[in-house]
Amino acid sequence: MKHRVYYDSGGGVAALLTAAIRLQKLPGDVLPDADHVASFLRDHGNKAHPQGTVYLMGEERGERIYWCGLGGVTHIAVRTWRHFLHLYQLPQSDFSFCYVPKPSCRRWRRGEKLLKQGRREESRKWFAGAAVQEYAVFLTVLMSDWRGE
Repeated sequence: MKHRVYYDSGGGVAALLTAAIRLQKLPGDVLPDADHVASFLRDHGNKAHPQGTVYLMGEERGERIYWCGLGGVTHIAVRTWRHFLHLYQLPQSDFSFCYVPKPSCRRWRRGEKLLKQGRREESRKWFAGAAVQEYAVFLTVLMSDWRGE
């Protein structure tokens, strides 16, 4: 069984959207509207905290797809994961860790700030707007098959 973990340096929203596109829970060939992305975040994004928790998004063709947000400790977390794989003698080739670049636009940061303050509906609106503008970033990550370290 193969495992693919999408992670980002924020709360996990970018990784969540990328995993959803990979499993075709969000369309990968057309740009969705902000309402569609907002409703998806409302249904699936409630688990975006605490940071560092890995969530199973689904399974496709013998590969399990996970997502998580790691905050500012991305390099440390991935190295720790690889270290534990070695300790438990699990083959490194069965695990792919894919970094999803978090868009650094103002809307994205504002959405995460509102999410921390507990204003979920308003933050989802900001996330949806930022995700639609930055959708190409998620598609680029899906097209590349490199291992993020």
